[in-house]
Amino acid sequence: MKKVFCIVSFLFVQLTCLGQIKSPLNKVVPQEHIFVHINTSFLLTGETLYYKIYCINSETKKLSGLSKIVYVELVDEELNLVTKGKLRLNHGIGYGDFFIPASMISGNYKLLAYTRWMRNENLLYDSDIF
Repeated sequence: MKKVFCIVSFLFVQLTCLGQIKSPLNKVVPQEHIFVHINTSFLLTGETLYYKIYCINSETKKLSGLSKIVYVELVDEELNLVTKGKLRLNHGIGYGDFFIPASMISGNYKLLAYTRWMRNENLLYDSDIF
C-alpha cells in the first residue's frame, strides 16, 4: 500500500512540474490594435462617413491576420449607441460607411472600433466626429 501511494505521489509531483514548462501550446497571442482612416471628421445630415480600417500587430507593426471581424460603433456625447456595424477584415484591412440621417441632431460623436480580442482587453480605437 505504501509503495502504491509513493508511486502515485511521485507521478503527481512529476506531472505538476511538467505543467510549469512552457510548451508550444502556451504561446503568447500577439497584441493588436486598430487604426481607422475616415474621409472627414465634420459631417452634415445626408452625408456619408466612409472609413478604412487597419488591424495592426503591435509587435511587428504590420497588418495582422489574427482577427477576421471588426466592430464599428457611432456613439453620442453620453456614449449612447447611434449606429453600429460589423466588418470582415481581409488580411487586416476592411472598408465601411455610415449614412448620417436627417433625424440625427447636431453634436459631437465618437467613432469606436474594436475586435473581440481588443474588447476583452478594454482597448478601443476612438475618433471624434462633429
